[in-house]
Amino acid sequence: MTDNIDNPMEYLPKARSGRAKQVYNDVGAREVAGCVPIDLKTGKVLLISSRKRKDCWVFPKGGWENDETIVNAAMRETWEEAGVKGEIVKLLGKFKQYKKIKKHTNIEKSELSEDKKKYLHSEILLYEMHVTEIAEEWPEKDERERVWVNYDDARKLIKKTDYVNEALELSSIAK
Repeated sequence: MTDNIDNPMEYLPKARSGRAKQVYNDVGAREVAGCVPIDLKTGKVLLISSRKRKDCWVFPKGGWENDETIVNAAMRETWEEAGVKGEIVKLLGKFKQYKKIKKHTNIEKSELSEDKKKYLHSEILLYEMHVTEIAEEWPEKDERERVWVNYDDARKLIKKTDYVNEALELSSIAK
């Protein structure tokens, strides 16, 4: 699976910001794309630190914008957050992320969790990327840490986030 030839990937020196071009699904959930970056030479996977929770390791991902394909969004976010480029080889899955309902949350058309205490915040499409280039400088270098780890270490580091674990298990690095 490679990028659409009619919509070539452009890697910019600065990360996009804002949500003006953000894509939302029919129930108001944010559409998010990202990658599980794998270095085939070393057999390791790349994790990045979460901006919100520094003790949490995740895969690079972010909002899909209406001027790009979903695959381009995954590649762009992986570049911006982790500083790697590569080939998208397969879709690992579409994962749902729910958040707690707060007083100000408009849940009129939202999909709710089984216990009705959470709403569907985002749908995350994660792709497996075989890394071909690792940059020394990238847009969010000063905002995140990155670490290359083997499968067993990745499992230990990402234990807090269900969809991240699921994506790892569906990747080619899984045992």
